[in-house]
Amino acid sequence: MQSDVLEAPIQESVAKPVASFIKPIDFSITDTNIEKYRADYMSLTINGIDDKDGAEIVHAARMIVKNSRLSVEKIGKELMADAIAYQKQVKEEAARIKGLLVPIEDHLERLETDHKNEIKRVKEAAEAAKRARVENRVERLRSAGMTWDGDSQVYGRVGLNVWITWKDVEKLPDDEFEDQVLIVEEFHADQLAQEVEAQRQAEEQRKAQEEADRKERERVAAEQKAERDRLDAARKEQEAEKQRLAQQAEELRQRMAAFQAEIDRAERERVAAENAEKERQAEADRKEKEQQAERNREMQKAQEARNQKRQTAIDARLQKEREQRLAADKVKVKDYVSTVQNLELPQLENEETQAVLLTFYNALTSSVSNLQDQINAL
Repeated sequence: MQSDVLEAPIQESVAKPVASFIKPIDFSITDTNIEKYRADYMSLTINGIDDKDGAEIVHAARMIVKNSRLSVEKIGKELMADAIAYQKQVKEEAARIKGLLVPIEDHLERLETDHKNEIKRVKEAAEAAKRARVENRVERLRSAGMTWDGDSQVYGRVGLNVWITWKDVEKLPDDEFEDQVLIVEEFHADQLAQEVEAQRQAEEQRKAQEEADRKERERVAAEQKAERDRLDAARKEQEAEKQRLAQQAEELRQRMAAFQAEIDRAERERVAAENAEKERQAEADRKEKEQQAERNREMQKAQEARNQKRQTAIDARLQKEREQRLAADKVKVKDYVSTVQNLELPQLENEETQAVLLTFYNALTSSVSNLQDQINAL
């Protein structure tokens, strides 16, 4: 149908009558005249300001040339007047015809442009669909765990004997590609299920281990607390025992001081008595010295012997009394020292608490040993 339109005869436009303006181009001056002007006038000169004849000749020549020029311009305008009117008619007719043709041309151009755009759109859509198809296939392969091997130029997966080339990705029919991808996706789903199960079991084991660790931490913490409580109790008991021993030692020291004070007092009284007796005896001796000098010497010796014996008896009695008083306390102190020295230390789990306990025990045994030495020295 369109070919018929193209082959249809084109109707010629009706030619408008042309005005009879075509006239010979005659400006009443020829090239011969102009050459004559050039030959006659171009050599004219004016020899200074006093050359009036020369000036008049140049002026007359210029006016001849000017009049010729004006004549040419006038005749040119007369010759062009009809031509300008014709030119206007040509432009108007051309514009009218163009106004009729342009809508048709624009319509055809739009049809042609739309056609080209549609071809381009369809082509781009096909390319986009192709790219989307390839991208979708690649995404499915990647989602199924397939990776691209640059050396082999194929998609593959460890543990699965399925290989897909890039040509397969681009060219393979959908049903054939779907068959291969389903194999990969089923394998991938199985692997994911196994991984999920492994993760679940690992998570259960982790939680079980965390629970066991938590219980173990609680058990260790409880044991450590019990041990700390026991050590605190032992420390408090040892501190109390230390204070009790210190109190007993202080009481013993006070008793020994009182006992020593009593001995000192008795010794002072004895010495005072002896001194008094000696003074009395000396006074008696001095009174009887002149009559009984020899007897007094013998009596003095006898008296000294008696005094010595009496003193020895007194010292022995006092020492015996002192030893009797100290004996019971020495037995008590000896038993206490033996008890402390024979204490059996507990075996502690913590090295630091064991070291603290040993330090305390060494200090305690050293203290009771010093106590024993001091008591034995009494």
